[in-house]
Amino acid sequence: MAIEGEDEKKAALQRKRRIGGGVTLVLLLGVFAYWNRDCMGTPFTVPIDEEEGKVFIADHRHPSDDPRAPPEVTAILGGLKVGSMVAGWRIAALTISTKPEVKDSLTVLFKRGNKSFAIWIVRKGKFEMPAPYETEAYAVYSGLLWETDIIEAGTPIEELLAVIRYNEGAAPPAPSAPPPPSP
Repeated sequence: MAIEGEDEKKAALQRKRRIGGGVTLVLLLGVFAYWNRDCMGTPFTVPIDEEEGKVFIADHRHPSDDPRAPPEVTAILGGLKVGSMVAGWRIAALTISTKPEVKDSLTVLFKRGNKSFAIWIVRKGKFEMPAPYETEAYAVYSGLLWETDIIEAGTPIEELLAVIRYNEGAAPPAPSAPPPPSP
């Protein structure tokens, strides 16, 4: 027969193990959540389509939050506009960047499903950092890859570079003429 004191000791030991196991589980879940947050500390951000809300990117400076690019700046894109398709990617935004690294450059945000990336187009010589892509007059930078790798982004970037190269020599579009006066 077991002694009454032994049963109480076993029950107390079992309670301590359950409490210790629960505390350990909570700590492990906390460490997991900490390690799986994005680099700016906001946990579990996922992209949301622009029609539903903002897309969250690691530094939370989303290109669609920047001022829209005026037509004289986007003229280098030869008629491409928000909604145009380039190599299976939709142009989701054309803005003037406020990011310090590429301030005042033309930003083109591409989206395909949950994937997105941005490129910045600026006149050569404006920034000291070397550009991964260049045309005769422009430096083109890429980044903000969301669930996208640079190889996936390569085809639309190359197609956009071809459009820029084609339009570099073209004169800017003339402003539309006012309607003739009525007699």
